[in-house]
Amino acid sequence: MINANIRDIEAIRLSGRFDETEKDFPLNWTAAGCDMKVKGSFLEVEITSEYNMYRPYLTFEVDGLRAQTFAPLKGTHVYPVFCSMNPEKAHTVKILMESQLFIGDSRVTIKNIHTDGEILPPDPVKCKIEFIGDSITSGEGGRGPKDFQEWMPMMFSASDNYARFTSDKMKAQYQVVSLSGWGVMCAWNNDPNSRIPRVYEQIAADNKPYDFSFDPDYVVIALGTNDNNALSQPEFKNPETGETFKLTKDHMDQWTNEAVIFLKTIHNKNPRAKIIWMSFFKESPIAAATENACRTAKEQGIPAEYACTLDLHHLIRGGMGSRSHPGIVSQKHIAKELLKVLKK
Repeated sequence: MINANIRDIEAIRLSGRFDETEKDFPLNWTAAGCDMKVKGSFLEVEITSEYNMYRPYLTFEVDGLRAQTFAPLKGTHVYPVFCSMNPEKAHTVKILMESQLFIGDSRVTIKNIHTDGEILPPDPVKCKIEFIGDSITSGEGGRGPKDFQEWMPMMFSASDNYARFTSDKMKAQYQVVSLSGWGVMCAWNNDPNSRIPRVYEQIAADNKPYDFSFDPDYVVIALGTNDNNALSQPEFKNPETGETFKLTKDHMDQWTNEAVIFLKTIHNKNPRAKIIWMSFFKESPIAAATENACRTAKEQGIPAEYACTLDLHHLIRGGMGSRSHPGIVSQKHIAKELLKVLKK
């Protein structure tokens, strides 16, 4: 019989950035979660959920079966992962954050684990991968259907996402740093504050520094789509300061420089990692600037590759999900192309 805090059970593998000084295990970013094997007839987890508008979603997987995807209730409650199962068998369990980080709005924390059996370590991993991106990496729209257009947490899917598909094939542990709409220099609407490099060194976009203890073998970047979209959007005006910003083709040298600085930061924080930058536009000013940035970084000794260039519009035609984003078929295609690069 086990009734203990999740942080006190060494056999459980925790994935995703979190504050090591906290007592419990917060699921901050997309795909944060835990893996374990449980030899018992039942497993329950105690979860605390807090949110204002964006109700987060989780998935329980048991022996490869997606047992349930649900939104935890507000407050602290105990949820059954499985019950009445063969206590002589070690059941494989994964708990996964399906929706992305909603800054300042929602928070999910796993507290205690209850079972009548024992908890064993999960299968070992062969490598570690960090994914950095925007809505595509967050799994926006992954659940479909294509007619669903409201921006809600329930249409995010970390389970049906190229990061998950790729990691499963590589037998990798992975973590994700991604936010819908964010870019390298600005967001899709030209907001210069919504830049992934601004929060990359933080635990959860909370100004708390991350210790980079994950130490990945690969870092996969999938950024630039929103910067590309910003080129055709009106200027952004900060409602508090009145300052404005508009990304144009005249900024491409600056964009390249910002990307090189970001690549340097990634390399400095993850010195073992090989860095792959994916692009979802084959021909655009941002695609050219990305390729230039990777070339410049490589000349400076940073192991960065501009690879796996895909056409987003073609991807969506081949399998559209909600909100004009890639669905499951498209996400699997992204994973297939990325695997070709990673396996070289």
